[in-house]
Amino acid sequence: MENSAASAILDLAVGIRRLSGDRDLYIQIMEIFFSQAEGQLQTIRQALDARNAEVVRRISHGMKGAAANLGALRVQETARQLEALGADEDMENASPLVERLKRDVAELSDFWQAERAKTIE
Repeated sequence: MENSAASAILDLAVGIRRLSGDRDLYIQIMEIFFSQAEGQLQTIRQALDARNAEVVRRISHGMKGAAANLGALRVQETARQLEALGADEDMENASPLVERLKRDVAELSDFWQAERAKTIE
């Protein structure tokens, strides 16, 4: 990671370190994260539409934890904020964060594809 914008998206070293340096496992877990993220985002959006703050909180909490383990800093922070709004039952302010989380996951995916091609393999 050469600049702070890149490191705000993904701190690869942190993620790999959390897995005791196992790069292959890191790749597998990152791929699982992306395979589940779209469904999780859809579930959050549906819960928000239904004003189900507990589901927003719970799914955001899971995404926050997964992102933290991967070193996906921006996704982690946005999911943390969304989790807090769910805990506070503040659905009015949650909608923009859902959209931001969606963008953050997309940016992470783009960054991951480029980083994986040049660094991991």
